[in-house]
Amino acid sequence: MLISLENAQELITPDIAAKLAYCSGMAFRDWFKEVTDSGRATSSPGAKAYFINDRMLHHAKTVFDGSNEVKLIPKHGRYQLMVKGQLLFKLKKLNRNFRTANIPTNTVILYDAQLKPPVYNTQLAFMNFVPDDITHLIAGYVEDQIRTGMSPYIVCPNGKRNYWVWPLKFTPMAPDDIRGPDDDGSDRPPKPVLPRVPAQGQLVS
Repeated sequence: MLISLENAQELITPDIAAKLAYCSGMAFRDWFKEVTDSGRATSSPGAKAYFINDRMLHHAKTVFDGSNEVKLIPKHGRYQLMVKGQLLFKLKKLNRNFRTANIPTNTVILYDAQLKPPVYNTQLAFMNFVPDDITHLIAGYVEDQIRTGMSPYIVCPNGKRNYWVWPLKFTPMAPDDIRGPDDDGSDRPPKPVLPRVPAQGQLVS
């Protein structure tokens, strides 16, 4: 079900938005901190995206642990985030058109079209845990031109286009400049900041 940007912002509090941005930023930092120079040089873009996506989920499990508003919904070892029973999030890399690079399976097509897939096998059984009229969103990141920095976004897909794009207030960052854990090695999220909102939630292709 489509939802306006204004209504989404009422459900996604500054704290939740800051934590979603944190998950993207920390996962992107992990690529540079945990993978060797040689490993990054020989990895495909797909391998990089998979690594960062996996780390986004790891950080999401940490920052939303015990939350009454954000629940992690399991899907064959992967997870999506459900916010207040009304929003369902995938955590993904976005291209410069703010779209994912998913293979257009029936499940992906229905998710982007704001439709609930029919539960025709166990892979889709997780959809039983969410309401039929839930809104499908994507929390992700867009890399800069040299692929060493990124900016986080939330987008609302509407078929082959986006209904709106919400850039979060998290400065584009380079590997050594990413806001994340304190220098003492703790893994606390940053203080919540009010997301930077576009003047209008316009349709974005």
